[in-house]
Formats: sequence, C-alpha cells, structure tokens
Amino acid sequence: MSVKHALLGILNESPKHGYDLKRAFDDKLGDLWSLNVGQIYTTLERLHGEGLVEYDTVEQSDKPDKKVYRITPTGKDVFETWRISPLKVEPRSLRDELFIKLVFMGSSDAEPILTLIQAQYSAYMAQMMVLTNRKFHIEQEAKVALTKSTTTDDKHRIEREKVIKMALLDVAIFHAEADIRWLRQCEVRIKELYFKS
Repeated sequence: MSVKHALLGILNESPKHGYDLKRAFDDKLGDLWSLNVGQIYTTLERLHGEGLVEYDTVEQSDKPDKKVYRITPTGKDVFETWRISPLKVEPRSLRDELFIKLVFMGSSDAEPILTLIQAQYSAYMAQMMVLTNRKFHIEQEAKVALTKSTTTDDKHRIEREKVIKMALLDVAIFHAEADIRWLRQCEVRIKELYFKS
C-alpha cells in the first residue's frame, strides 16, 4: 500500500488539513506504519499536481493559513479502482538488511552474526509484546465504547473499526512470528556450519 492510496482513502471519508490527515492516518494505521508529517505534505503536493485532490486555503488570524484538502472525482475513481483491484501475488521482498548481512558473512563472522541474530530476535519478541498489548487495549476500548454507544450504526462502526485494527495487528504478529522462526533457523544452520564437533 502506498501513502498515496492511504491519504486518498482518508480524504474519501472527509476533507482534512495536513495535521488532521496525520491523526487519521495514525488512528487507522499507526500501529503498523510510521509516517511523518513531511511525507504527508509531499504526497499531498503530488496528489494535487495529479489532479487527485484540491484544497481550500483557510485564513487563521493567529497562525499561518492552512490548506484543507478534499478528494476530487478523479481521485475518487483512482482510489476506488485501487481499492477493488486484486493484489499482485508476489513473494515477500527479501531486501531485509539482516539477509544482506548474511549474504556477506565471512568464515570468521559466525559469532558476530549470531549476536546480531539474538539482538534481532529480542527486537521481534519486544514487537510482538507491544502488538499483543495493543490488541488487548483495542478490545477494552471497544467494550467501553460499545457500552456508551446509543445507536445500531454507532455499534456497527465500533465493531467494524475493532475488527479492522485487530486484523492488521494479527498480520503484524504473524509476520513477526515468521521472522522469529526464520532467525532460529538461521541460528541453527550457522551453528551447524561453524561449530560442528
């Protein structure tokens, strides 16, 4: 997924200025994807140049003027076409930095590489803990929100948002689990290669 399509999707819901877009992006995807405000403004400029978004300048007396962006009909068409198009079935990219380091591992590099693998393993385990805790908090937040909601539409919206966030967190956890399994396999193979008795 590109920043372009994420921003078009957010603007498809309602017009927003840059910082509102950042908040909406973080709310929807922030658990999995870090995006800075600079990337948002650069992408908005490109989308505007492509005719996919327009903006109104809103004057502010005590601050610089702000641009409130909205999606154009062409932008809606591009977003909808992207949204319903099948994904390209491609294997996950192996442009992982650790993979590249392994490719260039020399015969005297076993210990440093094993130390690196252990550090990466710890990082993935910490990531899994954060993601698992986030799932718990989303579940709790949804329960509280559901007790306060008064309409069926509101309850459906809360459940929908929860399901989407949980699915995104699940895929992140599954990827981390796969990476951990891969690291363990690398560790075993490196030990077999360099530390045979």
